[in-house]
Amino acid sequence: MDSTYRCRCGQNLLVLQGERQIRCGTCGETINLPSVYWKSEKTKQWGWGSQAPTPKQAPPQPPAPNKTTSQPQKTREVFLCDSCTYHLKNICNIYKRPYVKTCNIYQDSSKQNLKTTPQPPASKQPSPQPPAPKQPSPQPPASKQPPPQPPAPKQPPPQPPASKLSMLPSMFKYREALQNPQIAFKEPDLKHGVIEQTPLGLPRLVSGGFALTACVTTQTDGRQSTWAIRCFHKQARDLQERYQYISNFLQSKNEQFFVKFNYEAEGIKVGSNWYPIVRMAWVDGQPFNEFIEANLRNPSCLKDLARQIELMSNRLQDLGMAHGDLQHGNILVRDGKLVLIDYDGMYVPGMPYQTSNELGHTAFQHPGRDRSFFNETIDRFSSIAIYISLLCLSTSKGSELWRDHHTGENLIFTKQDYKDPANSALFDKLNKCLETESNSKLRQLSNRFQRICLANLKVIPSLDRFLNEKDLIALPSIPSRTNQPPNPPLPKQPNLFSAHDIMQLIKHDGDKITVVGCVFNVVEYREESNLVATFINFGDPKKDSINVEPGFFRGVESYKPFTVVIFSKGLNSLSNIKNLKSSDLKKFKGKYLVITGLLEVVKYERHVAPQIILENAHQLFSVTEEFPAPTPPPSPLPFPPSSPSETNYLCDSCNYHLNNTCHISQRPYAKICDTYSKSPPSPPLPPSQPPSSGKKYLCNSCTHHLRELCALPERPYAERCKNYLDCGSVVPVQVQKSVVPNSSWVNSVELWIQSNQRLITLYCYFVIGLLIAMILI
Repeated sequence: MDSTYRCRCGQNLLVLQGERQIRCGTCGETINLPSVYWKSEKTKQWGWGSQAPTPKQAPPQPPAPNKTTSQPQKTREVFLCDSCTYHLKNICNIYKRPYVKTCNIYQDSSKQNLKTTPQPPASKQPSPQPPAPKQPSPQPPASKQPPPQPPAPKQPPPQPPASKLSMLPSMFKYREALQNPQIAFKEPDLKHGVIEQTPLGLPRLVSGGFALTACVTTQTDGRQSTWAIRCFHKQARDLQERYQYISNFLQSKNEQFFVKFNYEAEGIKVGSNWYPIVRMAWVDGQPFNEFIEANLRNPSCLKDLARQIELMSNRLQDLGMAHGDLQHGNILVRDGKLVLIDYDGMYVPGMPYQTSNELGHTAFQHPGRDRSFFNETIDRFSSIAIYISLLCLSTSKGSELWRDHHTGENLIFTKQDYKDPANSALFDKLNKCLETESNSKLRQLSNRFQRICLANLKVIPSLDRFLNEKDLIALPSIPSRTNQPPNPPLPKQPNLFSAHDIMQLIKHDGDKITVVGCVFNVVEYREESNLVATFINFGDPKKDSINVEPGFFRGVESYKPFTVVIFSKGLNSLSNIKNLKSSDLKKFKGKYLVITGLLEVVKYERHVAPQIILENAHQLFSVTEEFPAPTPPPSPLPFPPSSPSETNYLCDSCNYHLNNTCHISQRPYAKICDTYSKSPPSPPLPPSQPPSSGKKYLCNSCTHHLRELCALPERPYAERCKNYLDCGSVVPVQVQKSVVPNSSWVNSVELWIQSNQRLITLYCYFVIGLLIAMILI
């Protein structure tokens, strides 16, 4: 017998006879029966549990609609479907459509009150069926109020199975599991597969979105196949259900831009638990940005890519779907054709979700995009930005634009260009270059693109409208340009970390971050005179290592300093782009470098080390070479002023300054700084100067001075300094050891003597007095 149950969100659900699991079309929650609402006849109270309601215990709901034709129960009620955008677009999946009275995802298409909503014709509404004689009346007699809703459940929702555990494995754990594919995988062909490794014998992993991708080659019936196995290391809401929607949609289509894939809820075993994977065919293609860089002197090839972007955008629009993260890392070029990968944030028709799992790459997304904007139009801005970039690179100034504005994390545009196009140095250069070349069509598109950057995200047109429409009235006008100097090209990512903070780097295993630090040395690793890898070490492995507590990592005794690993691919990129060989990297010793990439925590024998593998020359650059500093002030002050409100020096409270990653020459006296990042209020800094009698120089016991990272002109005779950090302050022993890596026992004795002069003086007076007393006696 069919029954009507109620979901936790209050939606009525029709359960057919024999069903053991149902899914709510309103909130998307999957319910394992009989864990539903039930009502006690004795207490007249609602509850949530495993007691299935009998016909006498059924909640006072209207009779379940017929399977074939849904019928309303009253002629005077207002049904939301009549004016709902989901109903009009035929993407509603609620079984009671078109007679829904309450709906959490309702969106009014006319944005007006629903009191005037037209009702369904009376001729199509047969009289409601009378209830069973032993059951309570489904509708309260002559009620002027809606039937009472059950109270919110007091118990938490059922726990997910092992494949949906809240804590996903880290990159370190996945790498350990992938070293034994016979145990890690569940499918027989993957168990006997060969995983691609680095020259050091470790599984090669590539990061993208929520997952890490490994390349596995299998043999089935004498046929070799290569698969991309995506292992999830970050939580994503409704991941399995979203991939099921995407898989069902793509399997019904035969599109050249996509790759077939399978979602396996229990695909890889890490420890004692199974975790999901996505298995898709490996695409032997060239990354989009590398293909562009190799064809900068081939304008026809770049224009052909732009035409393919247009065709792909039109096709996605016709299908009513969107990729969600169009960028150079998710586009491959195979035999001159574009292929899209990484479908974590994809939107397909029929999805009941209101929010997106991710926001996409900032260098390709509108500044106003947030998670609540999730529909078939989320790719419009990205496709326009990529199309305009390709056309600009196909001009005679394309190589110059690529050299000056490509950072490895974009094509030529950045988030700052989108936020303030009127003061963008790139847009200004484009207008001048296109005016010189008399390219009126591209100049018009560039001006229109500036207006789109300032427009509301919901009014951005599709790429075909952007190219064909002469006047877009809904777009705002471009404001006048202000006489502000161009911003320095320092990366402004929030994930900027110090290379010398080992414990902080360990926490970001599997994340794509930017690391800044001073190079300790550069070492080459060779096997039989063949160069295998080059290591750029950011610390002394003997002095800067940090001991770990037993059991934190199995068989690990210490953490080694941060390292950049460069294999043959990275060395070739450095040679082609920056004309640097492995031997030339040794000149960076003692200099500051910035590296952006996937952080890995790798285990070597009895220790682990955070590292980044460099594969593209744009990942690495020198602070002193790439970021020329402005002219220093003519007469620097002896020390920062006591009243910052008068001159507003940002360095006193800037995170970059305190972490010794600032590149501005006026440091610490910068009044205006676009990269200013306020330091966290806790933990508080030590006092500006310790209590003293007479003249005492702070530099002698300051950690910044000992590390040779102090930029004050008074050094080493500073009497006052707001950045003073005492070596004897309350700091954990392990952290203090890594902060002062070069201090010997002689320096320790000197520091102790300098910080305990009063005690030593009293002791000397006591000894002298004792000697005088002995002589007199």
